[in-house]
Amino acid sequence: MNRKIRVGVADSGINPNHRHVGEVAGGVGVVVTDGRVATDDDWLDQLGHGTAVAATIRGHAPAVELYSIRIFRRRLEAQVDALLFALEWAASNELDLLNLSLGCADEDRRDAFVSAVADASSAGVVVIAAHELSGKPSLPGSLPGVIAVGADPELGSGQLRFEDDVIVSSSWARQLGELPKERNFHGVSLAVAHVTGVAAGLLSRGVSLGDRRR
Repeated sequence: MNRKIRVGVADSGINPNHRHVGEVAGGVGVVVTDGRVATDDDWLDQLGHGTAVAATIRGHAPAVELYSIRIFRRRLEAQVDALLFALEWAASNELDLLNLSLGCADEDRRDAFVSAVADASSAGVVVIAAHELSGKPSLPGSLPGVIAVGADPELGSGQLRFEDDVIVSSSWARQLGELPKERNFHGVSLAVAHVTGVAAGLLSRGVSLGDRRR
């Protein structure tokens, strides 16, 4: 019997009315003001990016339980403390997977990410994140204990390859009808979503992810 897998998407939110997404099990809105983290119930997507990520995950794992962790508000940018909170929320809510189609280049926060990833891993959360952004190592995707993802536009949606400790996947979002794929969201953020979806499908069938975490 397949097991229900709980997947968090830390992004711009999720639109549950999108035909490729469907039901969202729950979520949280995150706001950081003057270094203080606050939460609310507004986890709906206003930018579209998180919905594209969720739809791509759903394409590989139709029965997955999706949880929206909204850290992007008016643009696809968030403060580091919001990302760290997403890791904490995933752990405290006993998620199986956390999709981080994003990253941080602030090496001064490395220790904070190391601690947050360790806490999430101890709680049973598998973190999947971009290995690098704009050619630079990304946190937490470049850390041990995280499934690191790279992108290749030549790969199909179900294709993966391994380069050292990095899983490389397609950079294109799930196809939206006749819309040309170039007009939808694309890049390493969607590659992360493909890997999360494949991982969710494997876990739901009782297949261990083994040593793919760095």
